[in-house]
Amino acid sequence: MRAGAVRRAASGVVCLAALVLTGCSQTSPKGAQSTTDGVITGVAQPCVGVAITPGGYSKISVTVYLTQGSRAVAQQSVAGVHVYHFEVPAGNYTVGTHEGEGSKPVDIVVHAGRTTHADIPGYCM
Repeated sequence: MRAGAVRRAASGVVCLAALVLTGCSQTSPKGAQSTTDGVITGVAQPCVGVAITPGGYSKISVTVYLTQGSRAVAQQSVAGVHVYHFEVPAGNYTVGTHEGEGSKPVDIVVHAGRTTHADIPGYCM
């Protein structure tokens, strides 16, 4: 064999080995969603007055709660853009906050392997 052919063959073996090792070492993404779970996400708006500064809005925290029937399932405090995220088994849920006097919880149905979007407006009274 000529030197060029040997180098090409060796290079091909190294590339093949790298591909095999890369394929074998891959794992599922961190936080991969179960096939029986679904995701609930949305924006939970805080109850704020008109005198809030633009930078002040992003510092306000909102606690989002998730219930199934009368059972509390989870809660999460969010600030900044106020995006919440829950990964839960498929089923019927209610998501809401305790913002203001007139906060209205949102009833939602979570389907396995799907994302359900529900924004929670802040009703100030």
